[in-house]
Amino acid sequence: MRLLYEQELSRYLTQSFEEVIKFAESLVNSNNAINWQKANELSFLLRRNNRHDEAVEVSRMMFEKDQTVDKLNLYFVAVVDQGSIDAIQKLHKMVDDYVKDHDGLYQKHLFATWLKAANRILDDQMFEYVYRMVPSPEKVENSYIISQYYVYLNRHSRYNEVKQHYEKELSPNIQRSKFVHRYYMNACARMGYDQVGGQSSSPTEASPSSPQDTNTELNSDKKKQVFLVYGNNPPELDMVKYVLKSNSIEFTDLNEEVSGTTILQKFETYASESRFAIVLLTPADHVIKKDANGNEEDVYYPRQNVVLEWGYFLGKLGKDNIAVLLQEQGRTLHKDFIVPSDMLGTEYISMAKPWMGKLALRLKKSGFSINETAFS
Repeated sequence: MRLLYEQELSRYLTQSFEEVIKFAESLVNSNNAINWQKANELSFLLRRNNRHDEAVEVSRMMFEKDQTVDKLNLYFVAVVDQGSIDAIQKLHKMVDDYVKDHDGLYQKHLFATWLKAANRILDDQMFEYVYRMVPSPEKVENSYIISQYYVYLNRHSRYNEVKQHYEKELSPNIQRSKFVHRYYMNACARMGYDQVGGQSSSPTEASPSSPQDTNTELNSDKKKQVFLVYGNNPPELDMVKYVLKSNSIEFTDLNEEVSGTTILQKFETYASESRFAIVLLTPADHVIKKDANGNEEDVYYPRQNVVLEWGYFLGKLGKDNIAVLLQEQGRTLHKDFIVPSDMLGTEYISMAKPWMGKLALRLKKSGFSINETAFS
C-alpha cells in the first residue's frame, strides 16, 4: 500500500486508544476524500504496528459509513489480524450475508481474506464453504486464493496435492508468485524432495511424511503440556492457542477444564502436569487514581492471579520454560506496576511487535516440535 500521509499519521501511533479513535472519528465524519484516505492509511499503520484494537475500530467506522466491498474487506482484514476467534466468526456471518445480499458477489481480495480467516482459526468447514464459492478460473489464476488454498492443504499434510496442483494447473507466471512458490517448496521439502521436480536421493525420504503426525507424537505427552496464564480474555489468547494447536501441542486453559474440585485444586493438578507456561501480562483490573493535584487518571494492572501463577511457574519450571507476553500497545499496564524482584530476570516478548514467531522459537528451545509454516 502506498502511503501518502504516513509522516503526519505516525504521531498517533504513540497516543492512547481514546485519542486515536477520536481522531479517526473526525476523519470519517468529515466526508472529505482526503480525510478518508488518511483514515484508510491510519488503519493500515495501526495494523502494521500491532495496534489491532484501534485498527478494527477505525475500519468498522469506515464500513458503517460506506458499506462497499472494499471497506468490508478493510474491516475483515483488521479483525483477522487481531485474531479473536469470536470476532472472526461474527465477520464470517456478516460477510456471508453481504455476499448473498449482493447476488453472490465475488471480489478476489475479500474472498482471499475470508479464506485467510478460516485458516487463521483452523476452521475447515468455513474454508471449504468459502472455497466452493470461488470461481474455477480464480483457483488457478489468483495468487492470493491459491496461497490460502496451499496453506489449507499444508495444514492437513496434503503435500502431494500442493505439488500436483502447482506443477499441472498453474501458469509459469503464477508459479513465480512469492507465496505460491514458497508453499510449493515447503510441500516438496515435507515430502522429501530436495529440489523442484527432483526426488530425494534416499527412497525412504521420498514418501510423504506428516509433520503434523510427528508433532502430535512429540508434543502430546502430558509432561509436555503448556499451561496458559491470563486474567481476562485478551484477543491475543486466541492467537496463542493458534500457535499451540498448529503444532499439536497440548495445553491447559483452566477456564475450560471441567472439574468438581476447587479452583486451587484444579490449578495444582494441571500445573503439576505442565512443563511450560505462557503468561499473558495484559491490563485487566481498572483503577481510577488521583494525583497530588486531584486529577483523575484511568490506570490498569494485571490480575493478581496472573502475577501469583507467574511466580509459581517461575519457581517450578525456571525462567527458560516460561514465555511472558507483554501488552505494550493500546491500553497498557500502568508505569507503577512493580514486578516482584524474583521475576526481574524474566525476558519479555512484546506484543507491540510481531510476536508469534518469537513465541514459537521459545517453545522450540524448550524442546517442542514446531512447524515453521504455521505462522504464514
